[in-house]
Amino acid sequence: MKTLGILVVCSTAVGLGLGTALAYMQVRPVAPPRKPLPPVQSGAPAPPVDNSAPRAEMPETVFEFGTIELGATRSHDFEIRNAGGAPLTIKVGSTTCKCTVGSLTTNEIPPGESTKINLEWVAKPAPGPFRHGATLITNDPLQSQIELTVEGTIVASSFLLSPMELYYGTLQAGSEKMAAIDLLSFVDQEIEIRSHEVSENLSSQIEVQFEPLAQDQLTEADARSGIAIRANFQAGKTIGPLRGTLTLHTNFENAEKLVVPIGANVVGDISIYGAGWRAQQGLLHLGAVHSSEGKSVRLNLAVRGQYAQATEFEVGSVDPPELKVALGERRQMSDTLVHIPLVVEVPAGTPAMVRLGEPVSSDAEIVLRTTHPETPEVRLRVQFAVSQ
Repeated sequence: MKTLGILVVCSTAVGLGLGTALAYMQVRPVAPPRKPLPPVQSGAPAPPVDNSAPRAEMPETVFEFGTIELGATRSHDFEIRNAGGAPLTIKVGSTTCKCTVGSLTTNEIPPGESTKINLEWVAKPAPGPFRHGATLITNDPLQSQIELTVEGTIVASSFLLSPMELYYGTLQAGSEKMAAIDLLSFVDQEIEIRSHEVSENLSSQIEVQFEPLAQDQLTEADARSGIAIRANFQAGKTIGPLRGTLTLHTNFENAEKLVVPIGANVVGDISIYGAGWRAQQGLLHLGAVHSSEGKSVRLNLAVRGQYAQATEFEVGSVDPPELKVALGERRQMSDTLVHIPLVVEVPAGTPAMVRLGEPVSSDAEIVLRTTHPETPEVRLRVQFAVSQ
């Protein structure tokens, strides 16, 4: 809707005593009248519409969540319909911050049919207004990208997770470590955890226990009650950064589902060195990359111990696929130490994308497979942003 602005300027001249107000007007020559324009032909035919192409129609692309308590999760179903004459294909492009596409029932919609797309939002930033979303990529020639947006306001919660993440730091493969958080209630209602689940990738390695906190154990002065959450992590053979979630289902109406991030960095006989590599985080930081130039970084895989000479590597998976990974020729430094070059490249011509981790987006990830009997996989997180 266009808004017409009207500018009004007022001036007042005030005389002193019984002064006289004088007004001056500049008179310009009167322009000759213009010839009238010919009438508009209302019966002119409209341009033809290609009904054989796919056409994406969405009754809404923005949803107002209203008020969300900090740490709570909400979701909304957006409906998309194919109003064209050819199959409509859709896929998820980029997402922002804590917005994720929870479900996409199909990637192809026949003419005249529709499907639903679930967008989920976890309220992790500081209290205040938020606006985040996801991009859908379609084969509609008139609408190749559709932006889905959720917005609302995050408010201080009636509960507190302290800290807000189960973080185990760096630990040796095969070892175990305990991490703890407290779930505190600041209202008279006593908080309960009705059920919980650990994300599938870590479910076999983490055991969670819950214990009620006594009044003298509450770490916040205004807290009324609380639950101690203790999670024991058994590190497996895969080394590198591990990420997952602990989902809590509570009796709080506005916080029925709480998602707790889990993080750990597992190390072993295989180490990584090089520019931009942050060993404690298991993270390669490439930073800003211009599409016309690209960027390449050479890392070094170091294999120690009795299996050093026999250990071989191959690239298992790379996300996103635009990221290129190559292994170089191995160099034997000693009987128990081997070095293998690892080149990670954002090629010139890569389209614009952001992979800078939370809360901006998700990390990129590289998985290397090995023949090491105690370390079958090595995982690397990668962060970069490509601009045009």
